[in-house]
Amino acid sequence: MENNNLKNKKIGYLILGILGIVLFITGIAIWTSVFTVQIVSPIRPVLCMAMIFVGMILAKIGFSPFEAKFKAKIGKDVVDINKKELEELGKSVANVTIKTKKGIQEEYGEELEEIATREAEIKAKGTKRTAKAIKEGFAEDEQVFCRFCGESIAKDSQFCKYCGKKQ
Repeated sequence: MENNNLKNKKIGYLILGILGIVLFITGIAIWTSVFTVQIVSPIRPVLCMAMIFVGMILAKIGFSPFEAKFKAKIGKDVVDINKKELEELGKSVANVTIKTKKGIQEEYGEELEEIATREAEIKAKGTKRTAKAIKEGFAEDEQVFCRFCGESIAKDSQFCKYCGKKQ
């Protein structure tokens, strides 16, 4: 019994939607004839607009149950399509990233090696200075480090005796 009611309800909505489309098309047809036919009636444009408006509303109401089902199906299809495209895009981005890294390494390999070597030298120099300060018993009251070169200088020095820069 419920199945028949649901079926009748769907048929009712379908008839309402079709009636809305017919009313809409009729309204447009009469509207176009307003400008082509010599008979001018003040009621004809108002009637046309009313038919078009009511036709749109009836079509929207009549097809709304089918529209929801259609949107749900299309939404699922779009998600499936986008999922595939996103996976392919992700693979492409990963490939470009790998190629870019390899390209940078090939093009700027020497410069990158120089930077890495310089960084290692700076770290080694800092480690030596720290070890030296610990070994010599660095006294905070008498010595400080130069802000520019990092060498140990007297606390009251205005200039570094190694790099010559003002403190």
